[in-house]
Amino acid sequence: MVETLSAQARLLFFEVLGAERGRSKARIRRMDAYRGLGERAFESQFQRDKDALRQIGVDLRVGAGPDGDTYSISPGSFARVGARLNPVQAVLVGLALQAWSPGDGVGPSAGPKVAAASDGSGAPDLLRMDLTGVRAAADFATGIRERRVVSFDYEGVRGTEERSVEPWRIVVRGRALYLWGFDLDRGADRLFRISRVGSAVSFLGQAGDADEPPADLGDPFADRRVAPVLAVLGDPGRLARHLDGPVGEEPPSSPWRLWRGREADVGRWTSRVLARAEDVVVVEPGADKVLAAVKRQAIRGTVSYDPNIRPALLGTPDEARPHVEAIVALADVVKASDEDLEWLYPGRPVEDVIREWSQSGPSLILCTRGPWGVYIKAAAERDMLVVDPLDVELVDTVGAGDSLMAGLISGLVDAGLLGSGEAKQRLREASWDQILPAIHRGIITSGITILYQGAYSPTREEVNEILAADKTLRG
Repeated sequence: MVETLSAQARLLFFEVLGAERGRSKARIRRMDAYRGLGERAFESQFQRDKDALRQIGVDLRVGAGPDGDTYSISPGSFARVGARLNPVQAVLVGLALQAWSPGDGVGPSAGPKVAAASDGSGAPDLLRMDLTGVRAAADFATGIRERRVVSFDYEGVRGTEERSVEPWRIVVRGRALYLWGFDLDRGADRLFRISRVGSAVSFLGQAGDADEPPADLGDPFADRRVAPVLAVLGDPGRLARHLDGPVGEEPPSSPWRLWRGREADVGRWTSRVLARAEDVVVVEPGADKVLAAVKRQAIRGTVSYDPNIRPALLGTPDEARPHVEAIVALADVVKASDEDLEWLYPGRPVEDVIREWSQSGPSLILCTRGPWGVYIKAAAERDMLVVDPLDVELVDTVGAGDSLMAGLISGLVDAGLLGSGEAKQRLREASWDQILPAIHRGIITSGITILYQGAYSPTREEVNEILAADKTLRG
């Protein structure tokens, strides 16, 4: 029996399967499966993976391309399977057979032989079974090859919606398959996790109707890997195992130290930083990359922003102010403290700064002022509102601002005022009656946090108990 394919071999299979004109060796070299390997180690692993595919009947045809050798699945594949296939291998072979057009002449000849070579009494059915994403991936591969516009129901953050896409590539990320293409409904490129396709794939129009993919099509996940520079207050603690070492000399007077992090997905680094939110600040990727990311998100939906000014890390107010103002102009919800505004705009009343920021684009601005409450400006309301803080005994202010933002955002989400492009417009037109419940939730959440030592995180049940006891806080 042939051993189950390695993770690298499976990734190679799907990478080549989704390439209409083959995949260059240079691009294969950049796959996550081979990331970090030296040249000799890559060549050795690549050869082993090709051999593993060959054992289950997959021959890679070598061609010539502008970037050197290209690899595609040979039409002679699967027609001479001489080994026993386990269920996983049978599914892989079946997926490739489904992806090829009838004119290739491969499916009719190879299908029965593959079924006969499969292990288990139910194995022949694996070539026809509707595994999550298998049929959709096969149809997407056909759409890529024939330049067909594909249509399908997709389960996204806004529920299930019909999407029409010009498909470019099938991309493997970890254990997941993605369709990468131009979303005609959104007017921009998008990644679709194939397991979330909730319907059969339909083809719109004729072959050749879809535009050619961009000539410089790269890795859609490339910008999701970072090796950040972090400013860490004190001992890095458990974060140390993810750090390569300090950056520069240790400053003689500052408690902050710069460290270089090891390359990893943005999501992983986001989780690590959030776990140390009070004493870790991301210095790089720098302001330009952050601004570019905000611009991309602002087109699709809502953006919330807390500048959280750290004077020791930002240079002078004149240097930091343009970057802060650029993000404020793109954001929908902005929260700052009076200390933040005093550092950015020395001597200016916070009311003036709030009004100026409001005119630049945000739909909702909050300025926290400790015991003097929260100043709030909504785009649809003429006057500024002042909301008193929760009347509690102060123990520790650590995490108070973060808790206020967490409560506020969760309240706005519940009210349908954050998330999608439609929610973005609803927030812009929202009245105080619609916004105040979320503001009260934020103030209560912050008020509970300062009752405890350290960055205490209140539960929704704790917040609801206070709301039930004081009806004036409900809106």
